[in-house]
Amino acid sequence: MSFLTGGRNRCCISAQRPMISRKLRLLVLLPLILLMLFVLGQTGRMGWADLQYSAISTELSFWRRQSYQPQPPRVDKVTQQLALARRLDANHPDYLQAAAELLRWQARWATDPQLSRDYLRHSVELQWQALIARPGHRQDWSRYLREKARQSDFDARWQRSRQQIQMLDRSP
Repeated sequence: MSFLTGGRNRCCISAQRPMISRKLRLLVLLPLILLMLFVLGQTGRMGWADLQYSAISTELSFWRRQSYQPQPPRVDKVTQQLALARRLDANHPDYLQAAAELLRWQARWATDPQLSRDYLRHSVELQWQALIARPGHRQDWSRYLREKARQSDFDARWQRSRQQIQMLDRSP
C-alpha cells in the first residue's frame, strides 16, 4: 500500500503536524464565521421586514378605496406589523410613508375632530421624515404638498417642498 501514498505513511505525517496550526486556523476562522452569521442574521431580519412592508402596503392600498373599511382586528394586525418593521429600521422611508398613510386613514375614520387633526399632523410629520430620507421622489413631495394644503399649513416646509418639485422638474 505504500506505493499509493508515494512510499510515505500519510497517517503518521498528519499526526506530526503541530497542533498550533489547527488552533490558529480555528482562531482565525471563528471570528469570520461569527461575522458571517451576524451579517446573515441582519439580512434575514431586513428581508423579513421588507416582506412585512409588502403585505402592509398591499393592505393599505385597499384601505384607500372610499367605501372600504377593514375590521378592527385587521387594523390592529397591520398596525402591529408596521410597528415591528419600524423597530428594525425606524428611519426607512417606505416604513415611514406607510405609517403616514395608516395615520391618514385613521384620521379619515376618526369620529373626534381633534383626534383626526392630531392623526393628520403626525402623518404629515412622518411624511416629512420620509421625504428627507428620499429627496428624489417627486410623487412623495406632491403628496406632501397636498396634505399640507388640506391643513392650510403653508410654512417653510411647504415652501421647500415646492422648490424641491421645481428642481426635480428641471433636472434631466
